[in-house]
Amino acid sequence: MGYFAPVDTFTQDYLDETYGASVYTSNEKNMFYIDSNLFFKDTSLTANENTYYHNEIYSTLAHEFTHMLMWYQKSILKSASADTWLDETMAMISEDLMDDKITLESGTLEGSKSRIDGFNDTYNNIPVIDKDSSYDLENYASDGVFGLYLTRAYGTSGLSFLKNIMQSTYTSYDTIENVTGESFSTILQYYAKALMLSSDSTITSSKISMNKTFSTSYGSYTYNFEPVNIFNTSSYNTFNYLSSAVEGSGTSFRKIKGSTGATGNWTFTIPSNNMPFQIIVKNADGTFDSATSSTLNSAIVKN
Repeated sequence: MGYFAPVDTFTQDYLDETYGASVYTSNEKNMFYIDSNLFFKDTSLTANENTYYHNEIYSTLAHEFTHMLMWYQKSILKSASADTWLDETMAMISEDLMDDKITLESGTLEGSKSRIDGFNDTYNNIPVIDKDSSYDLENYASDGVFGLYLTRAYGTSGLSFLKNIMQSTYTSYDTIENVTGESFSTILQYYAKALMLSSDSTITSSKISMNKTFSTSYGSYTYNFEPVNIFNTSSYNTFNYLSSAVEGSGTSFRKIKGSTGATGNWTFTIPSNNMPFQIIVKNADGTFDSATSSTLNSAIVKN
């Protein structure tokens, strides 16, 4: 769809002197690239398919512009280099911020929420911080949904935390820790709980609530956020409980069906002795049963 190339921000003379003649080529501009085919209607596609690609232009512009800002703030001003997952998460948060700012012929711009389908289907056990050298669709899905959580957990009272992430000298999960004042492990536990409870719109605790509508301002701009409910099958694919295999900063979800008054013992194998584990009980209508959840978590016995 598009990309930002930092090399374009340097003069050609600098690149030639630093790396050798003709190794890199610069346009000597602050710029990013968009696939021009997106601007034109393709007669081989349906009207809905054409509309989809036209809409993607707007998300891509917001996404790539954020990469430009992140690179300038981190690499130029701070002489640092953000981890790919953090850079992409911030770019996808920008897509979410733009959702209510752009009027499209098909309605609203879904931005990073369009990645919930892939997350529900195939990628909800992918770690937020992926150590693989490539950054693939699975990573966009995992980090895109994590970005949706961050704005709804830490952006209800303002969006300065995003500016602080961008301008921080930290470059990985330590950036999130520094800005929020919480350990990344704690944030991931809140995140997993918020995902499972996204079917409940009555939760008031910001750290575990994603299913809420709210507005927040930064400067003279107001941003309106839509609720996120990953279990809303009228909008997204059905959540698929995936393999128990999980890596660091990833989450493995398991579903236990029960009935009112049911008793019993369950045995789980946790990949690591120090891996956080929690039980979340939901009522038939999708709301959170906090009391029963607390009772069961208190009864957990680790062998």
